[in-house]
Amino acid sequence: MLKGSPDGPRRPYDEVVSTPTRRFHPGPHQRGAWYWVITVLSFGLLAAVPFIHAAWAVRTRKLQRMAVGLGVVNFVVLMIYSLDEEVSSAGLSAIASLSHLALAVAAVVMLNPVRRKVYRLDEAGYGGYQPYHPAVSAQQQAVAAVEYGRHLRQEARKILHRDPMMARELRIGRPDLPRTYDDGGLVDLNTAPGEVIAYVCGIRPDLADRIVAFRDRLQGFSTLDEAIVYAELDADVAQVIRDRGFVLAPH
Repeated sequence: MLKGSPDGPRRPYDEVVSTPTRRFHPGPHQRGAWYWVITVLSFGLLAAVPFIHAAWAVRTRKLQRMAVGLGVVNFVVLMIYSLDEEVSSAGLSAIASLSHLALAVAAVVMLNPVRRKVYRLDEAGYGGYQPYHPAVSAQQQAVAAVEYGRHLRQEARKILHRDPMMARELRIGRPDLPRTYDDGGLVDLNTAPGEVIAYVCGIRPDLADRIVAFRDRLQGFSTLDEAIVYAELDADVAQVIRDRGFVLAPH
């Protein structure tokens, strides 16, 4: 029994990719809209709250100064209202109303760039919240898995060409041995058992055994073409061997 799965070593395309669950992600117009809601509904009296949140979230001195400034203005406006009720002055009423209106307008105007900075709406994907898109089809998942496997094999082959000793340590081409490196489904025709060659390449066991027999007779292949020629593999099998196999000089 081969290691990696109940039936043998695992390959990238053995993993089953589940269909994404549809979730609602707020779009750019919904993210941080509460900034305006709380400011408008409070008629500017709570205008400092969004800026306090922004200063806490982003932690820049500019936003901290804005939060403190609006907090002070909010406090002053509330004090003017309290004095107006005690003194009953028409002048204070006018000052309070104008200050209140100016505060609300200024807060609404300043909120847009602040909101965009806090929620990173100018960056791709709206700060990590991707707009909803239909679930990826099974066909697209299958194609993506194959392309990913090819990418992993290409990267593994670069290591084989650049540093064969590292390839041995990573156990590239030996899915039957314990390892942590994913080579995308390669097999070393010079060291792997016949059942591993058959599994990884998806060929008949008798063809894999034929490869192993000639490998033992020649004390290892020098090239993939030697394995193909000596084992008398047909064109279809040869194509798979070239995609999945490689030969690393025996120890």
